[in-house]
Amino acid sequence: MLKNNKISRLLSLILVFIMVLALVPAKEVRAAENGQDVFVITSFEKWDEWKMEKTSYLPGTKTEDMEFPTEWKVKGFYQTDTTETIVEQLLKNLVWEGTLLEEKDTGEETQEKEKTIYSEKSAAGEYVFRIVFPENVKVAEEVVVPFQKIRIAQEPTVEEPKAEEPKVEEPKAEEPKAEEPKVEEPKVEEPKAEEPKVEEPKAAKKVWRIEARILELTRGDQRILLGKRYQIYHEIYEGDKLVDPQPLVDYKVTEGQDVLEIKDNNIVNPLKQGSFKIEVSGLNLPPDVICDSIYLEGNVVPQNTDDTIHWFRIGKWEGKITEDAKGSTIVIDVPYGTDVTKLIPDFEIDEYATVDKEMLTEQDFTNPVIYTVTSEDGKNVNVYTVKVNVVCTHKWLAATCTKPETCEICGAVRGEALGHKWKEATCTEPKTCTVCKVTEGEALGHKWKEATCTEPETCTVCKITRGTALGHSWGDWKVTKKPTVKEGGLEERTCSRCQSKEVREIPRLNIIGKPENNYITGIKDKGVYGIREVITIQAYGDGMNNEKPIANDVRYLPVSWKVTSYTVWDKAPYKVSFQIDTEGNYQLEVHFQKQIYDGEKWVNQKETDVRAIKFSVSANKVVPVKTADENPTGILAVLLLLSATAMAVTAGWKLRRKTR
Repeated sequence: MLKNNKISRLLSLILVFIMVLALVPAKEVRAAENGQDVFVITSFEKWDEWKMEKTSYLPGTKTEDMEFPTEWKVKGFYQTDTTETIVEQLLKNLVWEGTLLEEKDTGEETQEKEKTIYSEKSAAGEYVFRIVFPENVKVAEEVVVPFQKIRIAQEPTVEEPKAEEPKVEEPKAEEPKAEEPKVEEPKVEEPKAEEPKVEEPKAAKKVWRIEARILELTRGDQRILLGKRYQIYHEIYEGDKLVDPQPLVDYKVTEGQDVLEIKDNNIVNPLKQGSFKIEVSGLNLPPDVICDSIYLEGNVVPQNTDDTIHWFRIGKWEGKITEDAKGSTIVIDVPYGTDVTKLIPDFEIDEYATVDKEMLTEQDFTNPVIYTVTSEDGKNVNVYTVKVNVVCTHKWLAATCTKPETCEICGAVRGEALGHKWKEATCTEPKTCTVCKVTEGEALGHKWKEATCTEPETCTVCKITRGTALGHSWGDWKVTKKPTVKEGGLEERTCSRCQSKEVREIPRLNIIGKPENNYITGIKDKGVYGIREVITIQAYGDGMNNEKPIANDVRYLPVSWKVTSYTVWDKAPYKVSFQIDTEGNYQLEVHFQKQIYDGEKWVNQKETDVRAIKFSVSANKVVPVKTADENPTGILAVLLLLSATAMAVTAGWKLRRKTR
C-alpha cells in the first residue's frame, strides 16, 4: 500500500512539473552575430564575352549613369562547406569603383598603376572600373574580376581642316583574347524547380545616320569656285550620339562627272561650271547596322570679276562716286574746321575683291588719295582718286534757355532764347530749371523719422532713407515642443526691442536602426523538425518600417536568406516557407543590408548583418497536425485533467487505508 502511495505522489509531482513547463512561453530565438558564411567565387559567367557599348564619358558623369551591369551570374562554394561543392549564384545590386591609370614609360612596355578613386569631381583621364564585393563574398586567387577601362574626356574641339591631304589610318586588327581554360565543376544535384526557358527576342538592327558637308580649304565661304580645291567632311550618328570610332565612308560623283572630280577620297577639285551630285555612303559597316546613303548637290561657278567701290563715306559725310573714261573719282564735302589730316574712311567693295588700303584706318586727305581695287579673279583692276573738300556751311544748334539758335561752325545766331522752366525745390534740390538744370535758392531739407527694427531712418516728406534698419535684437531660442523620432519639434525667440516673435521647426530625431535588433521569427535555435515539415520564417530589420525617412536615418533591410542556397527578397513582407526532405543538421542564414537615407533615397552601405539559426531535421520527429486552435490553453486543460485524476487516485488510496 505504501509503495502505491509513493507512486501516486511521484506521478502527481511529474504532472505538476509538466504543467509549469507548458505555462512558460517559448523563447523567440534571434540569429547569432557570428553566423556569416562567406561565398568564394570561382568563375564569372560569360566574362570573356562581356563588352560595354560606350567606354567614353564627359567629366562629372556619375558611376551609376555609366550603364555597368547590376547583376552577374557566378559559380563558387561556401567556406563552411568542407567538400567545396560548386553552386551557381546570381549577384545583385553590384557596386562598381573606378581608379585612375597612370602610364609610366619604362623603355620596354607601358605599366599601369592604379592611383586615384573616380568621383564626379575627378579630372579627365583613363580609369579602370571593377566590382566591389560585400564582406560575405570573396574571389578565388586565380580568378580575374571583371573590369572595364573608361575614358573621361572633354568634348572634342573641331579643328579647321588643313590644306594637307588627310592620312587615312588603316584599322588595327584587334588582338584575340586568350580564353581562360574552362574547368568543369562538379554538379551538385539539388531539388530545384526547372525554370521555363524564355526565348530572347532577336535584336533589332542599329540605324546609323550620315551627315556630310563641303568645307572651304582656303577661305570661310561655301561657294564652289573654279580654280580652288575643297574638302568633304562627314560625321556618322546613332540617334543623337556620335558613333565612336567614326567608320569610313566613300564619296562618289553620280551626276556631273565632268564638272568636278574627287581625289584621295575626300578632296573636291572643280573642273568646269555646272551642277553636280555626290553620293556619300558607309564603308565596311557592321552586319547589324543599317546606314542609308546621302547626297550633296550644288553648282560650280566662276570666280567674281567685280573691282568697284560700291560706296565711300567719312563719318556721316557721303562721297560722290564718278566713273568715266578719264578714270574713277570720289568727292566728299566736310564742314569748315574739320581736320582733314586724321580722317577715318569707310567703304564697301565686293566680298572677294581686294584693296591696297585698309578701311576704318586713319588717313591724311590733305591731298587726293589713290585707292586700287582688284577683282577676285585678279584680272580686273580699278583705280579711285578720293578728294576731300572743306566747305563753310551753317550747322545750327538748337536754342537754349539763355541762348538763341547758334551755328556750331561760325558762331552766328538767329531768333531768341527760350527762357527757364522752373521746378519747385525739394528736400535735396533747390528750385531747378527742367530744361537747362540751372538752380535758384536752396533745398528744403529732410524731416527724419527714427529707424526701427525693420526700417531705416526715413524722411516723412520725400520718403528717402539713410542708414539701415536697426535689426531685431533676438533672444535665445526656446524649445516649445520637443522633437521625437515620430515628429519634429518647435522653438521660438522674441525681439527685445519690438517684441516680434520668430518660430522655426526642429527636425525630428533620426531613427537609427541597429544590427543587434534584427531578428527572425518562426524557427527555434537548435530546434528539431520533422521531414517535410513546413517551416515558415519572417525576417525583421531594425528601422525597416520607416515610412517617412529623413536624412541620416538608418535601417536594416532583409535582402536574402539561405538554407541550402541563397534566395533574394525583393519586397516586403520578408516571409518564406520551406520544407526539407533529408534529415540532418542545417543552418538558416538571413542577410540584412544596412541603408542610410541621403535625403532623397535609401543608399546601400558596405555593411551587412547576417543572422544564423542552427536546427536539425529528424525522421523521428512527428510532424504535428495543425488544428483550428494551436493555443497552449487546450494542452494545459488536458494536463490539469490528468493532474486531477492523479490526485483523486491518491485521495482514494488514503480513504481506503483509513477504512481499514
